[in-house]
Amino acid sequence: MANKIKHFKHSYAELAKVGRKYYSDDNFCTVVGLAVACDLSFGKARAIAERTVSRRKGKGLKFYEIERLYESMGKALVPVSNIFGATLGTVAKGVPAEGRYFFLTRSHCAVSREGILEDWSAKGSRHRVLRAFKIVDVS
Repeated sequence: MANKIKHFKHSYAELAKVGRKYYSDDNFCTVVGLAVACDLSFGKARAIAERTVSRRKGKGLKFYEIERLYESMGKALVPVSNIFGATLGTVAKGVPAEGRYFFLTRSHCAVSREGILEDWSAKGSRHRVLRAFKIVDVS
């Protein structure tokens, strides 16, 4: 019998609240990003990150680990250049309305879903976006 994953569409606020309250976790931008990109609960995304790339509580991930994490979920990060160079604050205002995108800064990552940047930085962050990717299904 196949393992079925329940799909959720939680906002950043809901995911962060669960992460802090029930898991006493922080520095979980990659976990929240995975949850948003794949429509997962915080707990499921956290468990997948721990199992797949050995993410530790309160610790971030390197980019190659993030790529491997998304590959394990049947997703690929395809580079896009039309958003490169903006800050997360400006990306939040002009993120594409269709699809899901992954934004990488020097010390943070954020994911948008259907035109909404699901991250604390959506309220205005000056973190410069170093690389931007479209999240696509591999299968």
